[in-house]
Amino acid sequence: MINFVLFDLDNTLVDSTHLKSLRNARTWREVYRRIESIELFDGVLNMWKALQQHGVHLGVVTHSPRPYAERVLRHVALAPDVLVGYHDLHGNRKPSPYGYQRCCDGRPSDGGAAVGDERNDLLAADAFGCAGIVTG
Repeated sequence: MINFVLFDLDNTLVDSTHLKSLRNARTWREVYRRIESIELFDGVLNMWKALQQHGVHLGVVTHSPRPYAERVLRHVALAPDVLVGYHDLHGNRKPSPYGYQRCCDGRPSDGGAAVGDERNDLLAADAFGCAGIVTG
């Protein structure tokens, strides 16, 4: 049985490709003005609800700042059990498993999966000891 699923945010749960250059430039005011243009990928909401109904611990681990992630998640109506953002990582970015460890809140690493869109997401899942799933 799966006890947890951890997700990357951008380009895994939500399509934010059109804001990538603004995010990379750290022009957060402009990014925040455009959050309403971010959309969930097809099927994400149904999958999220199904996992919740089965009591699966849902987490989001992102390199984006927490205020951005919170606004995006609120906009797309997803409420993870735990959110780990950039400043929560204390410099331990993926491929370090640190964010996944924090997000799992003591759950055994072999009890779930991490989903992401980049190689470092999979490397972090490997280092943590959970299944890694790549989107795209």
